Amino acid sequence: MKNFNFHQSTKIIFGRGRINELAEVVLSYGKKALLVTTSATIPALQQQYDKVKKILTDKGIEVAHYDGVIPNPTIETITAGAKMARSFGARVIIGLGGGSSMDSAKAISVEATHPGTSWDYLFYKTPQPDPAKLLPIIAVSTTSGTGSQVTQVAVVTNSTTRDKSALYNNILYPQVCIVDPELMFTVPKFVTATTGFDVLCHAFESTINPGTGAYVDLLAWEAISIVAEYLPKVLADLNSIGCREKMAWADTLAGLCIANAGVTLPHGMGMAIGGMYPNIAHGEALAIVYPAFTRFTWESAIPQFSKLGKILNPELKSLTDSQAAEKSVEEIDKFLKKIGLWISLKEKGMPESEIEDLAKQCMVLPDYKGNPRVTTEVEMVELVKMSYIK
Repeated sequence: MKNFNFHQSTKIIFGRGRINELAEVVLSYGKKALLVTTSATIPALQQQYDKVKKILTDKGIEVAHYDGVIPNPTIETITAGAKMARSFGARVIIGLGGGSSMDSAKAISVEATHPGTSWDYLFYKTPQPDPAKLLPIIAVSTTSGTGSQVTQVAVVTNSTTRDKSALYNNILYPQVCIVDPELMFTVPKFVTATTGFDVLCHAFESTINPGTGAYVDLLAWEAISIVAEYLPKVLADLNSIGCREKMAWADTLAGLCIANAGVTLPHGMGMAIGGMYPNIAHGEALAIVYPAFTRFTWESAIPQFSKLGKILNPELKSLTDSQAAEKSVEEIDKFLKKIGLWISLKEKGMPESEIEDLAKQCMVLPDYKGNPRVTTEVEMVELVKMSYIK
């Protein structure tokens, strides 16, 4: 067996109705909590936020609510949240929502307790945050896709430079996460699809990353199998608690995978797309680049692509690994069409004149170097061209 490491410091509270335990968790860290969310764009979200605040205030916890989170959180939105945390005197930060809210909670914890902005503490910069200064983070996931509730990553966008990067440090793991599938009924169909596909991407890319190992493999293939079966089902019935529960579990498994193995080429490309075109959701960006990625990579990771293909289409089990791996690229295409994510960069409004600029940005983050086949600059341009129009 290959040597591997596996680290996880977040306490996971999983199951239906577990949100009711939030106050008990918060009280172990303090009585002043900053609640970090997006704005309540629909009545169901407002009801959810009010419910969570009532759970807290009924136990004597003071709550300040920062609802300025946006998709692809920016330096400015993090700074606004950090200012509120400081002025309020928050002792604990609760990230309630999808990846944007949970990532924002982590970044706010850093900026509220350190000089400068969150951008000063990206993964490649020094010094890194001081663990003794950070405010504890409680992540409460309301989507099934980002895995942020169990990762040490906080993604932030610099709007001025059109650059999307990340804080990455083991001290950024949330102290506790609550994964309650009953909170996920507020998620609309499109977000369910994009975040659900992100789960599959997290899990699969972790199996082909050099940092993978037996433990990651165990979790990843379980997550992939769940997504293959239950993402189409939940899209057909958004109110199925059973399907929501399965996807919440797959998301948690895949989050554990990327926290310990990491992602590859598609995520580096997806991050670049999100930085340059904030209107494109992260899972949407992954859907855009996956057909190009699979065709570029499958021959360099035949066992993994073969297994993926056979999960997506059990009829491929009679084929050799090489044959099934080659067919897997078509199965991914079919799956994307099935979940309504067969899209291109052109459809999302990207100017054709920016293909080379985007390709250059796709090679800023090191994710592409973890791919079984490492792309050259020329090949990256071709991958972007393939993703531009389908």
